[in-house]
Amino acid sequence: MDEEQQLADQKSTHDRVVELINQAAVLQNLKDHQKVTNLRQVQELIVFKEPNLLDNFLDEMLAFQNDRSQEIRKFVVGFIEEACKKDPDVFPKVLANLRMMFRDEAVAVQKRVIQAATQLYRVALRWICQSRGVDDLMETSWEYVRNLKDDVVALLDSENDGVRTHTIKFMEMLVILQTYPDGDSPNKSENDFALDDVPLSLKFIKPRKLEEEAKKVFDALVVFHGTSHISSINLMACMQTLVNIAKHRAEFMSRVIQALESLHANLPPTLAKSQVSSVRKHLKLQLLILMKHPAAVDFHGQISTLLTDLGATPQEIAKCMPKPEELKKRARLIEESTSAASGAAPPSVKRIKLELSLPETMPAHFQASYTPIAVAGTETQIKHLARLISTQMTAAGLGKGVEEMMVKAKQSNKGRRFRQLNLADITRPLNEDETAQMLVSAVRRILKAGLLKDYILEDLRLHADIALAWLYEEYAQLQGFQQGGAAPPMDKLAGSESYVHCLNGLLKDVLHKCEPRERDALFGRFFLEIPSITSDALIILKQYCQNESTVSNGLAILRALVDYRPPGQMEYLQKLLELTVAQNQEVRLQSAKHAKQLHERGNFRPIIEDFALMYLRFLLEPVPPQHLFHNSLAWSEDHTKICMQLYISLLPVNHKLIHELAVVNVGAIAEIKRTILRGLEGPVKGMGMSSPELLLLVENCPKGAETLVTRIIHILTDKTPPSAELVARVRDLYHKRVSDVRFLIPVLNGLSKKEVIAALPKLIKLNPIVVKEVFNRLLGSHVESTANFTSPVTPAELLVALHNIDPSKCDVKTVIKATSLCFAEKHVYTQEVLAVVMQQLMEQSPLPTLLMRTVIQSLSLYPRLILFVINILQRLIQKQVWKQKKVWEGFIKCCQRTKPQSLQVLLQLPAEQLQNVFQVSPDLQQPLVQHVSAFTDHQKAHIPNSILELLHLGGRPDAEGDAVKSKSLDKDALTIHIRRDSSRDSREWRRRKSRRRGQSPRSDALPPLVSLRVR
Repeated sequence: MDEEQQLADQKSTHDRVVELINQAAVLQNLKDHQKVTNLRQVQELIVFKEPNLLDNFLDEMLAFQNDRSQEIRKFVVGFIEEACKKDPDVFPKVLANLRMMFRDEAVAVQKRVIQAATQLYRVALRWICQSRGVDDLMETSWEYVRNLKDDVVALLDSENDGVRTHTIKFMEMLVILQTYPDGDSPNKSENDFALDDVPLSLKFIKPRKLEEEAKKVFDALVVFHGTSHISSINLMACMQTLVNIAKHRAEFMSRVIQALESLHANLPPTLAKSQVSSVRKHLKLQLLILMKHPAAVDFHGQISTLLTDLGATPQEIAKCMPKPEELKKRARLIEESTSAASGAAPPSVKRIKLELSLPETMPAHFQASYTPIAVAGTETQIKHLARLISTQMTAAGLGKGVEEMMVKAKQSNKGRRFRQLNLADITRPLNEDETAQMLVSAVRRILKAGLLKDYILEDLRLHADIALAWLYEEYAQLQGFQQGGAAPPMDKLAGSESYVHCLNGLLKDVLHKCEPRERDALFGRFFLEIPSITSDALIILKQYCQNESTVSNGLAILRALVDYRPPGQMEYLQKLLELTVAQNQEVRLQSAKHAKQLHERGNFRPIIEDFALMYLRFLLEPVPPQHLFHNSLAWSEDHTKICMQLYISLLPVNHKLIHELAVVNVGAIAEIKRTILRGLEGPVKGMGMSSPELLLLVENCPKGAETLVTRIIHILTDKTPPSAELVARVRDLYHKRVSDVRFLIPVLNGLSKKEVIAALPKLIKLNPIVVKEVFNRLLGSHVESTANFTSPVTPAELLVALHNIDPSKCDVKTVIKATSLCFAEKHVYTQEVLAVVMQQLMEQSPLPTLLMRTVIQSLSLYPRLILFVINILQRLIQKQVWKQKKVWEGFIKCCQRTKPQSLQVLLQLPAEQLQNVFQVSPDLQQPLVQHVSAFTDHQKAHIPNSILELLHLGGRPDAEGDAVKSKSLDKDALTIHIRRDSSRDSREWRRRKSRRRGQSPRSDALPPLVSLRVR
């Protein structure tokens, strides 16, 4: 019996719901309040009383989302919210409707959607996280919820204050929900949810990403809170939100107090005087609230200072500041009261407890707003309160007064009742033929006169429902549907033409006669709600998409058709793909973006990839296909980009497509190859160096695709060191198949020192621009920061290796050019580095041919190296530098450039080599003679006779032990020009000479009396 009774109740509820929905559907717009009342009753029945009926009537309730009354649309949003709270499994069925209503033109509906989203986001996250098994439907639902969240957060920049306020509250929910609670957070209730409740096993919901997103949202709130153009309403709402976040998540306490402090110092200049006062009062209230929080103990100094500036008294501040002993005592009392609550206490005991818990003094916030009543407790004051309460109860529909008013209203209505005219009693009924004929005639007159169309176009936004009803009627006639008393169905062809003509006319009128904002909204609504989309309508939509000003909205409509109209989704997808090869670049880019998003979902992946590959393979044709590019006889860069656009967009998503590009690159003409190489940077960087397919392409490089592979490797290694896997594959390919040394350039930094030095002879023979790139990679000049840069060779090792290149492998002239490129990098080759290079080169045997050229060039760059160079010259004498002709010539040139410091070095040469120096460079002899002439006799005693005779300074009397005997010189071969100064100058010079006898010679003490010149 109970089951039968239950079934009977359910049936009666079902019938009642049907009745209420039908009544709401036929009510006119003037009775919106009655329609809302009916729908609220339906909600009460199917959501709360009989939840098992929710699924049966869900679609009927959602159908009211297109009602012209914004109150009805707001109710539908509320119904969706309550339905999802009651049964989260409803989410997949209503999310699309919720997103469509989010784009409603009415601001009130938008705000109601944001309010609902504030609750439903938490419900959706809890539903997914607490489900036993997560399926694709849940993943898709979460994607919708995530997109809705992004749309709501973006409304922080809305022009409407109310929308911004609701968005702020939504962002508050996000921050609290997507962060971890701490010890100071309030205890969670049964329905609360936080980040610690999100399992780590979900693939598409990662706690770390949610937490990062919450922190970004919090940062956006702080920035918005500090903007100078913020309104007072938004400012106070944002202030309260930040304080709530700090109360729930103590980790944000510091930044919240800092933001409030900044606000106090810099109030927005756009606020009026009264608004400034309100904001300051609100700021004071929020700071007092924060003062009570345990986590704000460390910031009491800052908060107290701010409160003092805002006019708070020390007593107010002290009352809000909790004492540690009071907190402990309160916690102990709570524990005792909890343990004592196990049994029911008598009423007297409860009252005693209540009285004991009453405060002895009035709370500060109550005392601040409390106004004493002089006549409190008198009979007059009691009657006044009674009248106020009775009035409020009557207005709320409670008490005897309401019943009396309802009775009086019914009686007054009875007295006004008039007799209505019943036309059915006085009119002769028409037969079926007459009814059909009159109906057809009336409709034809209306359509012929254009009255219906003109009426619709008067206000297309308000009359859109009539336009849709007209289209549905035309479609019903086309399909042969009949209503009672209707005319026989018209001819199929005529019906088709009528529907197409009607639809095309309405779409064109929307495009050309509406304001842009209304046009975009109505155009999308028509395509989503009309009964059938014709080929002509698709052509109009395609033209709409090809306009740069409307391409975004047009593609969004086309994407929505693919998602929400499954019967024709293949046709709509084809139109979207055709737009990826449009002539306009902006249209191509946005279309490819939508196609990529559909590709990532997986449903249409094969179709989209086949389309992209089909157009890519067109590049193998010798001339552009005529059906694509009319009257084009040769491939251009634009043609190539058009055919590659979709493929380039898909490449970072499906790396396997890269192999098809290699095939096309081999068979394409040179112009196409150049365009392909220029367009690779973005997709290849999106694939990354660790892509298995890219590594496979390098490993199995097709013959003829070497340039493509080299370009790919260049892109991957630009400003990034090559990975070990990439280096291994390039090295293997170089040794086995591709012997071109240019193939190694991108991975030079991954090779060993031995491999780099072995490749140098081939590398420096390349174009100077390429050689410079090689050195940039080895020296780190191509990277912005050298913190993570590593090179197989140091700058010094590179320059030394260039000097040691075998002349049989590379001519000296090429090596000289390469070393010049090194010297040009002055920030790398400092004087310290060059000193190391010269030291290493000088220690080699035999000496490198270009040693002295490097010494001279280093000296010209860094003159302070002269002492180091003199040391090098002295050590070269010990290595008998004259035995290597080229190095000896450089030695002499270096002595020329370093005089007078090199004169002492020349004295260390044997006589034969010194004579050769004078033969090669006669200008060194005279300075050397002057230098030696300034020596004392003791200093000259250390110079061999052969050197003195070579300098024409004569031998020493005790030179019998000299091993080297100088040859006699012809008198005519040596001319001595003696310039006598004045006697005073001569005496001064002799006096200075005698005073400095026995000391080292100095340049300023050289005698200016004698100069020698060899003819």
